[in-house]
Amino acid sequence: MKCATVSVIGRPSVGKSTLINTICEMKVSITAPTPQTTRNAIRGIYTDQRGQLIFTDTPGYHLSDKTINKRMQDITISALSDSDIILYIIDATRALKEEEEAISSILSKVKVPIVSLLNKSDVLTDDQKKDAKFFLEQNVKSAEVLECSGLNDDGVDEVLIALFKLAKEGELLYSENAYTDQPLEFRISEIIREKTINLLTDELPHVIYVEVADIEYNEEEQSVWVRAFIITERDGQKGIIVGKGGENIKRIRKEAFKEIKKIFPGSTLQLDLRVKAQAKWRNNQIVLDKIFRTL
Repeated sequence: MKCATVSVIGRPSVGKSTLINTICEMKVSITAPTPQTTRNAIRGIYTDQRGQLIFTDTPGYHLSDKTINKRMQDITISALSDSDIILYIIDATRALKEEEEAISSILSKVKVPIVSLLNKSDVLTDDQKKDAKFFLEQNVKSAEVLECSGLNDDGVDEVLIALFKLAKEGELLYSENAYTDQPLEFRISEIIREKTINLLTDELPHVIYVEVADIEYNEEEQSVWVRAFIITERDGQKGIIVGKGGENIKRIRKEAFKEIKKIFPGSTLQLDLRVKAQAKWRNNQIVLDKIFRTL
């Protein structure tokens, strides 16, 4: 059997989370059209007869001096140092500029194998593929350069073959049925955050986080009660999240309820979802420590 940890790195919106969800055949990491949806290093686990690959989905690497973005950069770099293999994903539909150069500079210092991947291959032109491969030849020492579409599950098997080829012999680190090691509260908070992001405008998702305040179990009644808060920065933003007549918060709760219910099969679920404001939380180190917990 083989076993390896694989850190997945790339710019925001290159499709890292979608690819990992496709590989694990379960939702491990939330996805949204808004860039920088992933904030933590999130692990997804894939196991078959060849062995086990433990993927770490890192936040999209984005050049910014904002406190919250610097924390996400630190998380990405830290994940690389702990991995056996790095999967570097490029979205070649966009120009390969400063952020790609910054990532390649980071990768030049690592001492583990790198597999480079051109994602969204279903929409790439021949010229885009050629330009991306030229960039990789000049800047990244890749063990292999592959193409795939994580969204369409095309070429994903070839990615797994390449990663298992580089993986070393070893015992499984997780059970064969595991697909993530995320704490329960984190999984629930991420589901709620995803549903909120997908409903709201482009600018508002970056000023929210979700806190799960309580989870109560009743074994006799086989019921679960969850209370969570969607937290934003200003009182004026609360109204956008709640919506006219509570329309938005009802939709968020309905969509989140369907996915959270899958975590508690056979149990009835009550989801108490509220909204509150916490000024300037993106510069509050205590809040950031809570959000960017080590999983």
